[in-house]
Amino acid sequence: MAAVRSLNRLEIVGETLHAALNALAQVAPDWLRDQVTAEWFLRYGKAFSDYQQPQGKGERQELAETIGRDGRHLLTEMYRDTAPAYLRAVPAVETLRQVWV
Repeated sequence: MAAVRSLNRLEIVGETLHAALNALAQVAPDWLRDQVTAEWFLRYGKAFSDYQQPQGKGERQELAETIGRDGRHLLTEMYRDTAPAYLRAVPAVETLRQVWV
């Protein structure tokens, strides 16, 4: 039961970040490109649920921490004074913020 709960949470945060990145790619592709590395495109390019999730607890923890760092980085950049204010009004971004809170 704990493993299922862990995977569900991992999928939720992964899919939430994936959705926010897709929405930002539509409304502000140049801004987004400046905020992320090429590695992000590999990690979040497909729907998170399409990936084979790690089976080991340590691997799941490592992935969760990576997703958390990436999401925190994206939110931090979006809330800087230099970021376009309209980015914060994107519904998928607000969902990301709420999930991270």
